[in-house]
Amino acid sequence: MVSYKEAGKMLDKAMEALPSGIFDGLNGGVNLIEDAKQDDRGGYILGLYHNNMMGRYVEIFYGSFTALYGDIPPMQFERRLKSTLHHELTHHIESLAGDKSLEQWDELQDIIWEEMDAEEGIFIGSILFVDDDDTALAPAAKAFFEMYASQRCPGIPAESAGLFLAGDKLQSDCRAAAEVLGADFSAHRCKELSEELFEKFDAVMCMTLAQMDELLERFPGSERKVFCADETDILRPKLRFGWKKAVERIHAVVNEETLELQLEDGSASPNRVSPEDIEITRLDASAPKGIIESILEIENCCFSLPISREQLLRQLENENCFIYAAVCGKLALGYISAQKVLDELDIFNVAVSNTFRRQHIGQALLEKLLETARALRQDGKLERITLEVRFSNDPAIALYQKYGFEEVGRRKNYYEKPREDAVLMDLNL
Repeated sequence: MVSYKEAGKMLDKAMEALPSGIFDGLNGGVNLIEDAKQDDRGGYILGLYHNNMMGRYVEIFYGSFTALYGDIPPMQFERRLKSTLHHELTHHIESLAGDKSLEQWDELQDIIWEEMDAEEGIFIGSILFVDDDDTALAPAAKAFFEMYASQRCPGIPAESAGLFLAGDKLQSDCRAAAEVLGADFSAHRCKELSEELFEKFDAVMCMTLAQMDELLERFPGSERKVFCADETDILRPKLRFGWKKAVERIHAVVNEETLELQLEDGSASPNRVSPEDIEITRLDASAPKGIIESILEIENCCFSLPISREQLLRQLENENCFIYAAVCGKLALGYISAQKVLDELDIFNVAVSNTFRRQHIGQALLEKLLETARALRQDGKLERITLEVRFSNDPAIALYQKYGFEEVGRRKNYYEKPREDAVLMDLNL
């Protein structure tokens, strides 16, 4: 768990990265409170912005963070801390400007959560993204969702629509910015939101508070299924160069949303397999065709740039490559691959079939590889294990940290489709 002192350093780092002008008028500063704070319903409050006789100041409640997120990886903890800081500072900026839109957003979210507390919550089995005309932000969000959902929460359909249909021509700058991040919606056909389309989806996500208000007016009683994508409006830029930032915000929101759906119990319905029916086996050039085909299928489903058949066959022929598969019958449900170079073992990939996830198969594969690595260490042939992982892949990072891996650096723009930094991790044996 992140300590109070470590959280303070994270908060200082987040503040140092912001322009100094943001703190103008914040005479009471930003304060990290060691205790937790709860609202009248017992929910934990992460942060508060105050504007009273004591001045203008922000409070971040460390105790609330540890109560909610005490077991998550430090990097994820830091991102949530940073997000709360930005949220409260936005309150400050809008308070100085006399803008109350964020307060309205908070109040509306409180109403939604009160209703959800009284019932069983909301199940997201489908999602609809809505903007003004379905030519830019909403179809971009849909494209990003489909790109990530295939790996993280398969089986959840997504669609987009506009409150009004102003035309059928997609915004070219938005489309180009999305393509840089790996999403292509050039084949999208714009559509206007209808009551029939609205009713088909479990969750409806808008880009702005005004769009949310419009939906709630059109469809009374839908407060539990309509949400704003972010805490502040994601607006259509007035100038061309603003599209890059707007699309990056959409990408970040959707990335976080699919991670949440991946982590939620019941977000996917895997085929259950008894552990006794799974055998972790090291593969070589004699691997059955069915095993090879299923590994290639997993590659195509899980990675935007999958390895080719020829690359896989070369790895199987290399005695310094270690490929273990979780085999059930004649198929591989998942696999892990790594290569030994001198005294290091570099993990290439860990992947599990979408339909067999959430059964600790990835964990079993990693444990088998670590068992092999420790045997090589005893023979004096190995010193450490290295790997790269996407910065946004919190579940994988958490798994590696559980087994003793530590972050040792970052590699800028290492991944493509979408472009993203890699977290470099090592385990010294």
